[in-house]
Amino acid sequence: MEDPQLRPWSALKAEGWTSYRLRRAVAEEQMVRLTRRVYAPVVELTPQQEHLRRAAALLSTHRRSVVLSHTSAALAHGLSVQVDNPTRVDLTTPPPGRGKKTPAYHLRCAPLTADEVVTIGELRVTSLARTVADLARTTPFTWGVVAADQALAKDISRDALLAAVESGKRRTGVEQARRVVEFADGRSESVAESASRVTIARTGLPMPTRYLSGDPVGRGYGRRARHDLLPLSHA
Repeated sequence: MEDPQLRPWSALKAEGWTSYRLRRAVAEEQMVRLTRRVYAPVVELTPQQEHLRRAAALLSTHRRSVVLSHTSAALAHGLSVQVDNPTRVDLTTPPPGRGKKTPAYHLRCAPLTADEVVTIGELRVTSLARTVADLARTTPFTWGVVAADQALAKDISRDALLAAVESGKRRTGVEQARRVVEFADGRSESVAESASRVTIARTGLPMPTRYLSGDPVGRGYGRRARHDLLPLSHA
């Protein structure tokens, strides 16, 4: 989000707001409380935007080394996730910070290198490769594949995803993350298509393929014809 319109209580107070006026504005749905001391005007938002506004509010209350990660970072990168507006915001802090889990957020402690942190609008988030690696380790296999497929479609390389996975090789779920990245296919064009490939693989049916003329790597360049989800036995 380009402008979260965050209004900390300290700023509102400096503008002359009283606690009574603020409580009334919240009761009349003119303002919404995002965190204990951060508010914002009530505006119509998509579920993803609503989550990212809450995420921005939480980031504003933490030190700058804390970044959005996992599902929250995925939403910032425009990836599809299992729930569009998760109750908890996912955050990561590098050591020596400590993890914490509350009803509002899940703060994890894990190393973060300089190239694993990017800025999207006003938000500090894990890089696309690190985000996919985190999701591939911690979410169900299907949703890890969805994220990896979409990242490959954004022209990030499989090697970059594997490098991000290997950088956290001591973390729980790394074996699943490796399988997710190996299974991923940037030619997938929807969540349903990604999920279907996983289902087909699990049932042992022939894996679908496409005929893409002049497009050997599935990036969409020089595409003339497409036949979706044809079993290999028909190729």
